[in-house]
Amino acid sequence: MSCGSGWIGTHRQVAYYLSVVGADRDEQGRFLIVSGGIYSLLGDTREDSDAVIDSETCYLIGGKPVNLAAGLGTTSYGMRVTVIA
Repeated sequence: MSCGSGWIGTHRQVAYYLSVVGADRDEQGRFLIVSGGIYSLLGDTREDSDAVIDSETCYLIGGKPVNLAAGLGTTSYGMRVTVIA
């Protein structure tokens, strides 16, 4: 079991943040998440549904990993939470 500072908000907020910071994308235009994940409550991944990010989740900028929960925690949307996985 691991626990740490995570984040909860909506899928739309996550996508907006990743686009603003210029996160790397794959050939299909999806953001590259290299560890952890973006989790959905009840499997709902629509834009306005809840998204949970654990403390291990990283995305890439210029091929270098960056912690997603830490970045989202600096924004005015969503909230920092303790995620136990």
